[in-house]
Amino acid sequence: MTKSKLIAAIATAAALVASVPAYAADDWGGSYVGVQLGFGDTGEGSKKRYPTFGVQAGHDWQIDNWVVGLGVDSYHGEIGTGFGNLDSLSRVKVRGGYAFGDTLAYVSAGASYGMSRDFGNDWGYSAGIGVEHRISERVSLTGEISQHRFDDFNKLGSLDATTVSVGVNYRF
Repeated sequence: MTKSKLIAAIATAAALVASVPAYAADDWGGSYVGVQLGFGDTGEGSKKRYPTFGVQAGHDWQIDNWVVGLGVDSYHGEIGTGFGNLDSLSRVKVRGGYAFGDTLAYVSAGASYGMSRDFGNDWGYSAGIGVEHRISERVSLTGEISQHRFDDFNKLGSLDATTVSVGVNYRF
């Protein structure tokens, strides 16, 4: 993903969050589950974006305005690569961020697991940046851009995938 596309994606996510009415969140601590839609791209010369859908779950802790958490998520859809299709990307991640009332800005990092019927499965790592915005006591909207890196996917060579997603979480 080029720098200008990344900036455009972040600006779009920020505009979506800013257009939602505010809800005064007292505490970002607790568990959540959610669903997400988005796209994946490997940047392998193709201008095609591959649609993805998925689920996420996690738990956050808040100290003052700082929030830390553990989470898992999984993206499904056929993302084209030079080797064949990547069928899913799953992550175990930590995230940390700052709460601005009803909005949480965060970064994430963790292990990424890619699965493919065409060329097998392998572990890599990921990093991301995101924003989450509460629209009620229990419901929040989220958007995240993540980079997944596999240094040598099943000895076939390096593979990088970018995922961009928007979703809704139920917090409890």
